[in-house]
Amino acid sequence: MFLDGDVYLTIYRDPFKEMLSPSNHTWDIQFQMDEFNGRALNIGWFFARACDRTKKLFHRSYAQWLETAAWDQAIMNEVAHDMEANLSLSIHRLDLDRFRNFMFYDQEEWIFGSEERVQSFIEDSAIIHYTCVERDLKGYFGANLGGFSDLNGYYSNPPPLLGATNIAGTSEAIFQQVAYALQLASKTGRTFIWPNSVSIIQTRSVDADTIRHFSHTQFPGIRAVSQTSARRAGLKVVEGRYLQNQQHIVKDSVRSTREIDVGMFLQHDPSNAEKLESVIREIPSHVTLILDFGAIRPQGRSWLRPEDFNVQIAYELDGGGFAEHLFEMSTAFEEMLQETGVLRYSESMMLQLRKCKNADWGQECLKLCDWE
Repeated sequence: MFLDGDVYLTIYRDPFKEMLSPSNHTWDIQFQMDEFNGRALNIGWFFARACDRTKKLFHRSYAQWLETAAWDQAIMNEVAHDMEANLSLSIHRLDLDRFRNFMFYDQEEWIFGSEERVQSFIEDSAIIHYTCVERDLKGYFGANLGGFSDLNGYYSNPPPLLGATNIAGTSEAIFQQVAYALQLASKTGRTFIWPNSVSIIQTRSVDADTIRHFSHTQFPGIRAVSQTSARRAGLKVVEGRYLQNQQHIVKDSVRSTREIDVGMFLQHDPSNAEKLESVIREIPSHVTLILDFGAIRPQGRSWLRPEDFNVQIAYELDGGGFAEHLFEMSTAFEEMLQETGVLRYSESMMLQLRKCKNADWGQECLKLCDWE
């Protein structure tokens, strides 16, 4: 049995029950597939019978690798296909809907969409292989999709927690809101629940003369702000789906949650953002606090105009005059953050964090946040 370090098991399906059993003699080796409706093998997960045929596969592959130093997966595919064609190896290809390769799924639709869809994705999986994810984020994804156990009371003995919801705006506006929330968490001794998704207005520079705008309502929080930079700064953070994972992994967990309307608070006391610290300190540590940023915007203004809304998850904003509207809104937003003290309060945190350098681009393989 072999599995890559970026393969995570789920708690819902036993992978051995999803594979052919050793008593079934139609196979010599079982591989995860590397493509839908194809023959390519992914060597990140395989189950080999101890027999001369599989030994030959490994010896031939190793010898070829020593000679060529080529990609190990390509070599094993070449040798395995040759042996299979010569009837000297029987390969069983595993169902990709059970033995998933992460790169085949639209993250904004499947992974950061409705909780019902995400849970269905996990429950249908025996394993999730985090292919095409930056190295620093493989562990985050494993935890976020429920592949982390209750080791050392990770879920059963949680720290005081603070999360954030309804974060929206340009990549810069989102960065400022996350920094503000993380600063509050840090100052009050709470662990920050990383935003699972944000609603972003992207500004993409196609070339020197062309700028296009896009709206993404289920944009991954880790593609907006670098979670890696927070961890490297020593800040205490957990995955965006921590509370959902806790509920599934620790069945009898009961945790109360309280929302704080950030916009309302700042309207009532616009001169001193630090006062929210005092409010948070008064709330018992066992209560999970969720900061609601839904109303933190200039009065009477919105990031999107009525004509800009679309039912799709991600779509281009091509209505006339949107660039001018966005500039005016961004300017007003900055002025509001300045007046309410949010920028001053968050300044030191923004020096520790990094905005993801891919925040204003489309979804591509290895384009989550590879900030160094």
